[in-house]
Amino acid sequence: MSPTARAVLGASISALLTLCVHPASRPFMTGVVSRAPTSRLANCIDSNSPNLAPPTTLSEASLWMEAAAHRIVHRGTLTEKEQSTLVGIADAAAAKDKVNPYWLEMKTVFLANGGDLDKATDAWIEASARPLWNDYQSPRWMQARSSLSALTNVKESWQLAYLYYSRSDDIYFSIRGAAEQILSRADYQTEHGLNVRYATLLNADVLRLKSHSTKSCIAALDIIDLTTYPSNSVLVLYRFAPKKVWTGEMTVLSNLTKVLHQPEKKETASKIYGQAEGWRALTIHDSNDETAEILAFSSVLCSSIAGAFLIVSATGGLIWILGLVVAWRLSGEKKIGPVFAAAVAIFLGGLVAALTNYLPAAIATALCAAFLTVAPERSRHSKPSDLGPLFGFMAIVLGLICSGMFATYLVASTAAANAVLPFLEVPSDFMDKPLLAGLAAVAFGLVMLVAPIWAVVHRLGTPHVLSLALKRFGSFVCAMGLLLSIVLGPLAVYTDRQLESTFNALVNHETLHYELINGPPYPRTDSGPRRAAPGTPPGPGSKTSGR
Repeated sequence: MSPTARAVLGASISALLTLCVHPASRPFMTGVVSRAPTSRLANCIDSNSPNLAPPTTLSEASLWMEAAAHRIVHRGTLTEKEQSTLVGIADAAAAKDKVNPYWLEMKTVFLANGGDLDKATDAWIEASARPLWNDYQSPRWMQARSSLSALTNVKESWQLAYLYYSRSDDIYFSIRGAAEQILSRADYQTEHGLNVRYATLLNADVLRLKSHSTKSCIAALDIIDLTTYPSNSVLVLYRFAPKKVWTGEMTVLSNLTKVLHQPEKKETASKIYGQAEGWRALTIHDSNDETAEILAFSSVLCSSIAGAFLIVSATGGLIWILGLVVAWRLSGEKKIGPVFAAAVAIFLGGLVAALTNYLPAAIATALCAAFLTVAPERSRHSKPSDLGPLFGFMAIVLGLICSGMFATYLVASTAAANAVLPFLEVPSDFMDKPLLAGLAAVAFGLVMLVAPIWAVVHRLGTPHVLSLALKRFGSFVCAMGLLLSIVLGPLAVYTDRQLESTFNALVNHETLHYELINGPPYPRTDSGPRRAAPGTPPGPGSKTSGR
């Protein structure tokens, strides 16, 4: 080894040791070996608890509301006793939290679900006088984040990504469902009907402004649109119809003055309708979900990619040492004996079979090793160390394939991947099974096939070519993995800090995050029908996809 190579190797090892020892980067170098079960991660979130204790705080009461909303939205039923208990919890919480309409809105949901629409309407109107909406999910997520950090002994952005996708949207859509039932009995012409519609506008506006997720905004905007529909068509499935919405909106605004004789309510309702249009353009974009998915995937990579390539580098070093052992033990041989080739074939074939559970791949890998018995009839006595650029190219290509698959397997098997990737619809086979590790073993098996081919072409002993192939393959994988680990370590630390800041904003107040990025909502200045923003989903009654 030249002095320059020694200096580079020493500097690389020093940099690697620094990254492994420094407390800021150490979790990113060792995160690849994290194996916290997904069930233990899920237990850190209180909404996943199968048993709910009697609530003593508002946060605990919100957990009861969330569980009940999940039952209602997913076609579950509440018994009369359960409904009575939930209404009592909502009343007790509303008495403590007197500025929050959330509890009275959930009381409306339970009463409407039980068929008592008169009492549900009274609670709905009472809720419209309260100005500050809070479902207490965000504080609970921060508490869950602390539990996740304590379980994994590290604070990383993937934990916030996991919590972001764990947020329940059932609350918002259960409220929307209750609003549909109430508005189905509130017509345009009567004072009672208009008062109900005005109260619905106030409730939806507070939900839009004070809740913390884009799904809540979608539900609020749908409720605002519902107030423009005739009572006999509120419960009818429909797609967003700008002309019908605008026509109904003009009717509501006109009747607030003609029937109720309250122009101040018309002014407030007009402002709510106008701002709702700006919020629809601001918050409802397919790119929001796509961006969140990219950020979540990046958080998983940051947590373990540097450590994965460190393990890849160590594996490459072992293969390089194996090449030295082959050159030492079989230096005087012209060919490889059947016993040695059979042992290698059985080992590689069995390894691939165990990892992939696919017999043809195991047989193909075993046959690659079996070809080690092939050797030229007459081989040269010289033992050149350079077999041409094509030989080096083959070793590099196989090294890239093997390293990429093995590193991906290591990342996909971490606690971060098992927690976040299922929300991104990544096939579970890549996380639950060592499939990629098996494919990496198949790629390594091709190295066994390269040796006899080059031995026959160059009339060299197969053991010598095998040792060169192992050393070239192993040294490339070792050097590449070491370099990537050193480069990706600091980069992962920096990127994770940025991702943590972004996901912290998304978990605590997603709508505010997008408002700061895109600017405040714009009011409507024209007098014509509202146009649906690009990518606007169907309105109420359609199937709104959750996270």
